[in-house]
Amino acid sequence: CFHFFRFLSQVVTYILEGVFGFFETLSYKIITLFKKTEFVRQGQCQMTGQCCNAIGMEFPKSWQRYPRIINVIKKWHYLRYNFKFHGIQGNMLVYECQYLTKDNRCGIQKFKPKLCRDFPKIPYWGYTKLHKGCGFSYRKRDGRTFDEVLVKKQSEEKFEV
Repeated sequence: CFHFFRFLSQVVTYILEGVFGFFETLSYKIITLFKKTEFVRQGQCQMTGQCCNAIGMEFPKSWQRYPRIINVIKKWHYLRYNFKFHGIQGNMLVYECQYLTKDNRCGIQKFKPKLCRDFPKIPYWGYTKLHKGCGFSYRKRDGRTFDEVLVKKQSEEKFEV
């Protein structure tokens, strides 16, 4: 009975993700007419499986005072995405995807969630943390790479102290 409920909830949320995804994509396209992201993603997935074995979901640090909220989020991620919970690191919930095959490929490639299809998503400000060797990188819109920006920022911070 549990597996049927889980399957049914995954089908329903997959359909809802498609509907909401359409509107999210539409709004993103409208917004990017007026505002560009700070960084540009480049490269492609190397299928190392690193991002599937260590999925970090950020949450507000204040939520740590409310374990019930964290438990609901963990159960949702298990039910919807089949993510196995590993622990909390800072303000990140760390999971492992149980659909990853032995050859580091997605076992549900055609039906994988939007969350996975869009990774690594480019936020308007800042960047998404990446695993080394994943194949993706970021460069600043002005042509500098993220590493060049980071080195410059760190050297500026040393002189401010």
